[in-house]
Amino acid sequence: MERDDFRIGEATGARALTVYGVSPYFFPQRKLRNWKYLPLHRDLPSGLQFTALVFSWGFTPDTPGLAALETQNKIIQIKKPTWIWAINSADNDATGSGGSDSGFQCQIYHTHNGVQSRFFNRPLRSRQEVFGNGQLPFTLTQPHLFLPNDSVEVEVKNLGNPVAPAVTSISVAMFGGEYEGTV
Repeated sequence: MERDDFRIGEATGARALTVYGVSPYFFPQRKLRNWKYLPLHRDLPSGLQFTALVFSWGFTPDTPGLAALETQNKIIQIKKPTWIWAINSADNDATGSGGSDSGFQCQIYHTHNGVQSRFFNRPLRSRQEVFGNGQLPFTLTQPHLFLPNDSVEVEVKNLGNPVAPAVTSISVAMFGGEYEGTV
């Protein structure tokens, strides 16, 4: 009989990391206690495929960056059931001389059946409060489920003061897994 009460990344014989190959040491916030915060394998849907929802301004030619104190938002429509368990961000504040690099504020909205809810009580500062970076993403204390036809909106406000014509490039990514089937 195969165990189903192991945590993600925990060795369980021949199928150790082939079932779900994520090491608990990948998540930095809680160091050696990380394994206590990762879900049990039996609690995850089968066939979970890694996915990233990426909201980007200014990193590609088709999306302009943000000017000083400018606010913009982007929406992604969810097609498959998706669990989100980590968030990170990156910004490239091309301030030049005389500008300031203060990061950005961000709020995430989840719309389900026409009802919109916020992820956070207030917009959060990029570097000081919640977002990790590419090496150390911020893990949520509980994974968040998005169902098909839900939408995720990210609203960012540039707090920097780039010198014209420079703009700030901002990217927010949510990491998780999507799967086929029902909840």
